[in-house]
Amino acid sequence: MRPIEAHDADAAHAAREALAPAASAPLDPDADGLVVFTSGSTGAPEACHKRLRQLFDEIDALEEAFGAVCPDATVIASVSAQHVYGLLFRVLWPLATGRALQARSLVYLEDLAELLPAGERAILIASPTHLGRLPAEAPAAARAGRCRAASAGRA
Repeated sequence: MRPIEAHDADAAHAAREALAPAASAPLDPDADGLVVFTSGSTGAPEACHKRLRQLFDEIDALEEAFGAVCPDATVIASVSAQHVYGLLFRVLWPLATGRALQARSLVYLEDLAELLPAGERAILIASPTHLGRLPAEAPAAARAGRCRAASAGRA
């Protein structure tokens, strides 16, 4: 093993400083926080600017609508976090309220049981199309009252 030289110690010190948490200021709720784009399915994609206050208000509305229904539920989603609906329901709401979230996407309904640990409750966040394809015979987790579904739009 070679002895530690002065420049190694300097490099290690610089690396520790670079990884140290930076001082932060409170978020400005009126600042632009996010720019999302429409899909462009009916024309050119259009930018939609969201202020942080709007995101905070949407998170509060989600908690008011769903928080009491399943306060201890894990959030499982088939909607990508790249979609504003997925970002709000799947990422921001669980993080802001301290609820568990499943990092893996639910691609096939049959995988719901695998993503939901035994005995836990879940809130399924899915697109209207996905929910419209739910089989008449719901998965065992839903039949046992362990799973609720939420969607924006109509199936």
